Amino acid sequence: MTTELTTRQNASSMAGRLAKRAAEPLQKLSDRVHAGGDAFACEHGWAIASATGRLGFTRRVYRDPRFDQRTVTRRAPDRTGWRPNARAG
Repeated sequence: MTTELTTRQNASSMAGRLAKRAAEPLQKLSDRVHAGGDAFACEHGWAIASATGRLGFTRRVYRDPRFDQRTVTRRAPDRTGWRPNARAG
C-alpha cells in the first residue's frame, strides 16, 4: 500500500511539472502577442487583467477606470403612471 501511494504522488507531481513546462512557452507567446495592447493600456492608465483562455493561452481584459466613475441615476416612477421616456402606443 505504501508503494502504491508513493507511486501515485510521484505520478501526480510529475504530471504537474510536465503541465507547468508546457504552459511556459504558451505564456511567453501570449505575452508577446498582447505586448502592444498592454503598452497602450499602460499609457492610458487602464487596468489589465489576465485569465486563462482557450488552448492554454492567456487572454487579457482591459478596463478604463473612467467608466467606474459613472453611476446610473434612476428616477422614481410617477404615481400617475406617466413616464417621461415612455413610448406611446
